[in-house]
Amino acid sequence: LFFLPEKREDAKVINYFVKVENPLSDYEIGLVCSDKSKSYYPHLDNVILFTYSDDDLNYFKTIKSASFLNEIKIKNYDAIVDLNTNFCAASSMLFFDLDAPLKIGFDSLINRKIYTITLELKENAFLENYFSRILSLLGVKF
Repeated sequence: LFFLPEKREDAKVINYFVKVENPLSDYEIGLVCSDKSKSYYPHLDNVILFTYSDDDLNYFKTIKSASFLNEIKIKNYDAIVDLNTNFCAASSMLFFDLDAPLKIGFDSLINRKIYTITLELKENAFLENYFSRILSLLGVKF
């Protein structure tokens, strides 16, 4: 399960990766994004896509919708990856409720407690390298 970035700049890089055919044919890949950021990802036709709206968020911008959470929990994903380079309350807090053995995301004070693997984002580094590293951690050959 991949949480797609909310930032337009990050979405430009991620679009390259989500256009690729499912590299793990034995696994079902799902994508999560907000209704607001969905327009950043025009190539999401043949994927499992979970979207949430502002109505699904509480005052703290975390997902409050039990039905949305249950939709994702039913899939029982083996790995969850947060592709947001900055802290995103909606995705980070949702990770608490999901029981995947592997949780990957970018480093922050809160994310260190949530994810099993955090990647430190260095200034002037290419995002493509980080996203390639994430795929490598998942065993994807590219």
